[in-house]
Amino acid sequence: MDLLLQQRLAILLAAGEIDEPIQGAVVAFAKALEERFGLELAEDNAAMFITHLAMALARICRGEAVAGLDEAALEELAGIPAYHELPELYRGLERRLGIAIPEAEQNYITLHACVLVAKKMDGRK
Repeated sequence: MDLLLQQRLAILLAAGEIDEPIQGAVVAFAKALEERFGLELAEDNAAMFITHLAMALARICRGEAVAGLDEAALEELAGIPAYHELPELYRGLERRLGIAIPEAEQNYITLHACVLVAKKMDGRK
C-alpha cells in the first residue's frame, strides 16, 4: 500500500470519517490482499477501493446499511477465481473490528477487490 493511500486514510481519520481501528484494519486488509494476489495497491489503482472499504467499515460500525448488488453482477463476480478466496480476508476484518460485515457490503468489497485482481491478471496496473 503506497504512501498516497496511507495519506488518504489519514485524511479520513483527521476528518472524523473513520477511527484508528478502522484505519488499522484497512491497512492490514490491504497488506493481506497484496500478499495473497501479488498486488501493489497504489493511489492510481486502488484509491476508490481503499476509500470504499474504509467508509463501508465506518457505516457498519454506525449500524448503517446499503443496498445490495443486482443478481447479474453477483453472478459475474462468482466467475472470477479470486471471488472464492476473498471471504477469508474479510473475515479478518470482522475479527479485528468485532463486527459482522453484511452480505451487501461483502459483495461490494469483493467487487472492488476482484476488479483489482482481474486487472493484475490482465497485465494492467
